[in-house]
Amino acid sequence: MLFLMTASAGFASVPARCTETVCPKPDHDGFIRPGCSSQLAANKTSTPMAGGTLYVHDSAAGAWEWSQIVDLGDAAVAAGCVPRHKPHMVLPSPNQAYVAVTYTGDRHVHILDASTKRVVVCLDASHPAAGVVGGAMHAGAWDGDDHFIIVDMTGSVNSVAGGALHKFQIDLANGVGYHMASLAMGPSASARGTAATKPIAMGTNTLGAYGHLFVVTDAKGAGSIINATSMTVARDLPLTDFG
Repeated sequence: MLFLMTASAGFASVPARCTETVCPKPDHDGFIRPGCSSQLAANKTSTPMAGGTLYVHDSAAGAWEWSQIVDLGDAAVAAGCVPRHKPHMVLPSPNQAYVAVTYTGDRHVHILDASTKRVVVCLDASHPAAGVVGGAMHAGAWDGDDHFIIVDMTGSVNSVAGGALHKFQIDLANGVGYHMASLAMGPSASARGTAATKPIAMGTNTLGAYGHLFVVTDAKGAGSIINATSMTVARDLPLTDFG
């Protein structure tokens, strides 16, 4: 059994790795990948709060000590991704082969190989689709071993504020993630009887008959049950039901 936790950190330095003169076009997040004539990310990030640390404990080892300490900034750079701000949650896939690290101070999620602790997929929920604007990625949940739903506390969908859920299909073989759908949680405030919405976590029993139904909890009170297959709200849970 492995225990993992994260911690935020300071500057994440980026080594100079580009030596060739032929430079490819920047990808969607604006960064030049290895093989260009400039240094990756100008040799450093632009924020004093990027990266963070992943602490790993192997309970099978017996003694209480960290079996591995991972610099998340360096891990991101090694994967050709950008170091992100304020890692918050470590969420293992159902088959325990991968873990998702959410960044509550950013709009991204990094997927790591649970064995090597290397970043293998970087999910970008900044603007994953037309009308969708990412906010703060607080948590999330796996829907099977190749889909991940991000819980965005403050994002919007089609100008509807109040947080959102962003579902991605993860192509582990090619190291990419594809945005599938985003669900605005703001409209649920009325049915819940709350002044606003701010989703903070979600979960389900993946082994049960209703594994496609997830409970979404909210910092503003109450919550909802969502259908992860159709990415729709199956039921809003009124605040009055919670006593």
